[in-house]
Amino acid sequence: MFIKLKYIFSVVIIFLITGCGITSPQLTTTNFKDKIDLILRDSIFDASQVGIKVVSLKNNRVLYSKNEKLLLRPASNLKLITSAAALSVLKDTFQFRTEFYFDSLTSSLFIKGSGNPLFTSEDIAKSVSQLKSNGLKQINGNVVGDISIFDSTQWGEGWMWDDEPFEYAAYNSPLTINNNCIKIITTPSNIIGGKLNIQTLPQTSFVNIINDGITSNSESPNNLNVTRKFYERSNDIVVKGNMKLNSSPDTTKLTVLHPEKYFVTLLYEELLRQGITIKGKPIISTIPNTAKLKYVHFQSIDSVLVNFNKVSDNLTGENLLKLLGKELNKNIGTTKSGINNVYNFLNKIGIDTSKFLMVDGSGMSHYNLVTAEMYIKLLRAMYNDKNNFQLFYKSLPIGGVDGTLSNRMKNGNAFKNVHAKTGSIGGVSTLSGYVTTSNNDLLAFSIMMQNFIGSAKEYRNAQDKICEILSSISDSL
Repeated sequence: MFIKLKYIFSVVIIFLITGCGITSPQLTTTNFKDKIDLILRDSIFDASQVGIKVVSLKNNRVLYSKNEKLLLRPASNLKLITSAAALSVLKDTFQFRTEFYFDSLTSSLFIKGSGNPLFTSEDIAKSVSQLKSNGLKQINGNVVGDISIFDSTQWGEGWMWDDEPFEYAAYNSPLTINNNCIKIITTPSNIIGGKLNIQTLPQTSFVNIINDGITSNSESPNNLNVTRKFYERSNDIVVKGNMKLNSSPDTTKLTVLHPEKYFVTLLYEELLRQGITIKGKPIISTIPNTAKLKYVHFQSIDSVLVNFNKVSDNLTGENLLKLLGKELNKNIGTTKSGINNVYNFLNKIGIDTSKFLMVDGSGMSHYNLVTAEMYIKLLRAMYNDKNNFQLFYKSLPIGGVDGTLSNRMKNGNAFKNVHAKTGSIGGVSTLSGYVTTSNNDLLAFSIMMQNFIGSAKEYRNAQDKICEILSSISDSL
């Protein structure tokens, strides 16, 4: 009987802590700390590090803290810093400009971008259509891309060489298109032993396809491998392995080398597609003073920031950082000048920038070091910024609803009540943002976990449990 009661008691305790599929009971400020402590006593934290801080935004009361001054790698939580600085420095009225010029002296078309990370092939098609409406019929010179507003460094400091050629490690550029990636769609042929069918999206001559893929019989396992020759610094796409007959199409998204040349090539091909004759070729150079502005494509910063934080787009972070650098030194955008501008913003809101390290705009680098305490200061400052808070808050993933939190916190009180930025690189998992309690109080929190081996799933689960506990607080803070 004693054993049975003990078993029932244990099940109830585990059920209350984990919130497995049901709404957690409401908690008071007198017992939620113990529940968080219990989560952090799990053996998964024996060899790892944790930094946490939680505050009430109503009265700045510290509700929970552990190692809040410990420097830890933020992963994509760094995007909170970049997006807050971009919103505060560039303002919510900022527009990314993609400018099209024509120079009558050389009969060349020029394109100059500002790093709009959402620009696509569809935007090129619309821009060319507009240029035609404005009278462009033929180009006797070249199609020229001007990338002079950014420096030539197109990857972040401390990024890992083996992140190539995956889409999350795209090269940054003022001329950015299709996330500076290309999709490779592979399907089997209709006969066993036949070459695989390969299509690129968009269709372009910019990449070279090396097709060594074979269609196999139904008994052979699929072992398809699609990659770019990144060791050789090449845009050769290599397809190897087998696909079974009647297999569904496989889509692989890869980065491209020299994205500015990719942009200009796609523009060149679209001009021809829409009937504009060109005698020259796609090249990279600078716009002469004699060139006249013919058309501008605009992209609002609000849509960029929402995409940046919701899907955790690294390319956006690096382009934004260089834009902030251009804003500071006026001549050319560099990562270093961008970070200096971020530091200027952080100093204004009372954050000591000598106490942490920032080397990129996305958090991909393992060199970045930030504290949970610093994130709380940032989140509190943005909350108090009445002009920018709503857009900043809107840009964050919502628990169980969208972005990188769409498949987390789908049950319980945390559902829809957590607006927070995730972060994940090797051995690192972070979550920082805002949570609404059962009493409708808004809390700022930062949870940073690192130095673990293997999957981050258990650490994300622990973060979700902590958010469930915080969202279940019922008494007034």
